Amino acid sequence: MYSVLIVDDFAIDRQNLADAVRSFNKLPLHIIGVCENAYDALEIIRNMETDILICDVEMPGMDGISLARRIRQDDKEVLLMFITNMAQYALHGYEVEAIDYVI
Repeated sequence: MYSVLIVDDFAIDRQNLADAVRSFNKLPLHIIGVCENAYDALEIIRNMETDILICDVEMPGMDGISLARRIRQDDKEVLLMFITNMAQYALHGYEVEAIDYVI
């Protein structure tokens, strides 16, 4: 079972992402958290093993790329996937070894 954490500042996008993860049946996925900001996500990551992080890039406070950089300081294994409408940040996804950058 792979543990998934979803981070997005918009409630409808969080719900849509959670629904998509729940409907994906090619891997055994379990959502361990759905957060509206990077700070809440860091708290979950500190306390629970996280295999996959699905994260918006542009969020108030700490953005998704900054969150990924902080996570990478301690965890090189978590799979990072960015979801955004901001194509100009795609190169930053490579800096943190993201597995995907979905626009």
